[in-house]
Amino acid sequence: MKRFLAAILALAMFLSALAMAEGVPAPNDPGKEGITVASFDQDFLSYIHAQNEKENYVVSPLSFRAALILAVEGADASTHAQLLSAMGFASEEEMTQWYAAVRESVDYFDGWVRRQEQIAKEEAQFYPPGEVPEVPVHAYRVLNSVWSNTDRFGEFLPGYIRSIAEHYGATADSVSADQITDAVNNWCNEATAGLIPKISNDLSGCAAALVNAVYLKSSWVDEFSEYMTEPEDFTDIDGTITCRDMMKAKDRYRFFENGQTKLICIPLNGGLELYFWGGTHMISLTGDMHGEFLRFNTISFPEQKKMSKEDVVIVCGDFGGVWREGPNEDYWLDWLNDKSFTLLWVDGNHENFARLYSDEFPIVDLYGGQAQQIRPSIYRLLRGEIYEIQDKRFFTFGGAQSHDIDDGILDPDDYDDPLEFQSVYHRWRMERRIFRVKGVSWWPEELPNEMEMEKGLKALESINYEVDYVVTHCLPHDVASVLSRCTFYPDRLTMYFNSLLRQLRFDRWYCGHYHCDQTVMGKFHVLYNNVPLHGYSHVCFGAFIRKTLYRHSQDHPRTMGNSWGWYSSIHHPYSTICMEEAERAESLAQGHRLIVS
Repeated sequence: MKRFLAAILALAMFLSALAMAEGVPAPNDPGKEGITVASFDQDFLSYIHAQNEKENYVVSPLSFRAALILAVEGADASTHAQLLSAMGFASEEEMTQWYAAVRESVDYFDGWVRRQEQIAKEEAQFYPPGEVPEVPVHAYRVLNSVWSNTDRFGEFLPGYIRSIAEHYGATADSVSADQITDAVNNWCNEATAGLIPKISNDLSGCAAALVNAVYLKSSWVDEFSEYMTEPEDFTDIDGTITCRDMMKAKDRYRFFENGQTKLICIPLNGGLELYFWGGTHMISLTGDMHGEFLRFNTISFPEQKKMSKEDVVIVCGDFGGVWREGPNEDYWLDWLNDKSFTLLWVDGNHENFARLYSDEFPIVDLYGGQAQQIRPSIYRLLRGEIYEIQDKRFFTFGGAQSHDIDDGILDPDDYDDPLEFQSVYHRWRMERRIFRVKGVSWWPEELPNEMEMEKGLKALESINYEVDYVVTHCLPHDVASVLSRCTFYPDRLTMYFNSLLRQLRFDRWYCGHYHCDQTVMGKFHVLYNNVPLHGYSHVCFGAFIRKTLYRHSQDHPRTMGNSWGWYSSIHHPYSTICMEEAERAESLAQGHRLIVS
């Protein structure tokens, strides 16, 4: 187990020639009212995330703000005011005070390191000859520099160089276009002790480069016990699952949780704190749609206002969105695709299987299995597939036998004369018979073939018949008999599900088909109109580090200060946290006994 936390938390560079990505809004509009330091952090992280949604990244709002401060010092009156506003500072004095607090945290850390070295020196006299106490290496550095390209920008004024050195400990240099790249890279290499040897291959086109580096090597206040380390599955960004050693601890930590965010604070030596958060994504399920999608408007389903494309809604069969080609179908599929969530569905018995079993819609990889893509955010979950959705394992198997065919199925191919078929069709309608028409409103593929059922068995065998959730359109026959009081006849699919129950281990089984909202035998959930929501903590590596600032008063001798500063942020894709929630967490969080892993 690694004893120490060691990382280059951020290296940020602001270039005057930097071009914002097309279509992505800048982190803050200088003219926007109500900008604060916290909103700068939040908007900045949202901006970075918009450009790196599918990649891991490490970023530090502190670094970018520190780099921008160097620009503020040398800006004219108009630009000076705009930069201050964009960063959330009311005045240059407030900006200077903010950075003074940053430097104070570094000084405090250095003082702690010196105290540990002194303690080790004093304890050395009690060690046997030739032995010395181990002194762990700790370091915390915040370094700034600014570089002028003399071929494009000219040289810095002496007053500017003195000011940034006095207030921000920054170095400044003016170099030519052919030297600026090597000069900046060499500074980065030295400032980060070789961990970041270079930051760019060519800076010759830049007018100026403003660079900040944050370096931290520290350890936990309370070390994780090695005997509690256990190997567990770890899911990488590409969905690959590998076994990794996971540190665990059972102790009291400051902890906050609401419907969307979990936040936990683990203290580091030197007066720093490491906050981990897990964003919560939602898995929602509902029953038969039959092509009627108003259930998904914001009035009927207001929860979608807080959802993203990482949240999923699953329709348990009879989706009905792929039925008859035309403008009406395109309109509703596009409307659903534009929703904030990703829509998944298993097929029921009322689907146009002629289209689903054709080449009209491609088969793509999704959540560790294969699915049929209807739109960029609409997928049909195939029969007999295993999916890993938000760290939950799903087994899906669509299809069902139609119940609305008591009087038979009309097959147009059985009639040589189309007029004869139309006559029979209209007579059956007049007689109010319960029937459907083959190839128009009914297809034999509503029930699975032997190949699909064998595929499902092999998929379950490969995972030892263990899943979290099963999503189908119909129930196992024995369970359907309980639901209907033995009024449903068995068919090959319900009996197939019956056979699975002998080995299958699952938490919940969701289905539609029966046009009711009911729970059967505790684990089988029949859905129709309801849209139950289930929130799961998305595994992520979101973290930020801050210096604890305390204020003292007679009533509250040790109360957390209001000045939040994001020192760094380590992001996993799709993990976000709202600064307002972080501030609420700071004021509401209490110690809870829990296992951290």
